[in-house]
Amino acid sequence: MKRILFLLAAVVFVTAPFLSFAQNSASENALVSARVISSLSIAKNKDLDFGKVAQGVGAVAIAPDNTKAVKFTITGEPSESIKVTFTSPANLVSGSNTLPFTSNVKANTADVVASAAALTSGSNMDLGSDGKAYVYLGGSINVGATQPRGSYTGTFAINVEY
Repeated sequence: MKRILFLLAAVVFVTAPFLSFAQNSASENALVSARVISSLSIAKNKDLDFGKVAQGVGAVAIAPDNTKAVKFTITGEPSESIKVTFTSPANLVSGSNTLPFTSNVKANTADVVASAAALTSGSNMDLGSDGKAYVYLGGSINVGATQPRGSYTGTFAINVEY
């Protein structure tokens, strides 16, 4: 009898941790959501063209408010913040010849270049209540007396993201 009681006690001792007399549990829910907004687009109205420039003329500038300046129109979700990055060529190139170029970039949420503020690459700005923003590109070149003749070009690249 002692042996049976001993065996029974051993079985209870070994299986007791696996027996559940009362359960304790907890749960939680998480809201999953998404807000779909308008995609971003950007369009330019023209390219920046200094036209024909004579050797030795020196500095030639096109201000952002000049009719020759470029206007980029950005369209997206009204009043959302965007990041504007751009790269500007340090030089325009014709074959192996270079022509120094300095960009002049301004931006505004209204299509009013006169009140536009200077813009540096990597800046954040808000789209207007109509979902638009405007970036204006002007710049300057310096044509020395010994500047080789040629058609000089460079690429101004602009990117916008939420």
